[in-house]
Amino acid sequence: MISFTDALVSIVVTQMAVLTMKGSPQALNASALFGMGCSVLFCLGGIWMMLRKTKVPMKEVELIKN
Repeated sequence: MISFTDALVSIVVTQMAVLTMKGSPQALNASALFGMGCSVLFCLGGIWMMLRKTKVPMKEVELIKN
């Protein structure tokens, strides 16, 4: 999941650089919107990971501590 997040951030930065180099008047707006879309994906991924996390029964936690 971390590699996926890193890849999406790299894509946003690359998009901004290419659009800026080409002199696009919408470079900032396009990159900001794309970055916000990626942020929504990051948040959904975090929620998904929290929901699929398995809970350890209390007895096993006590055994691990001892």
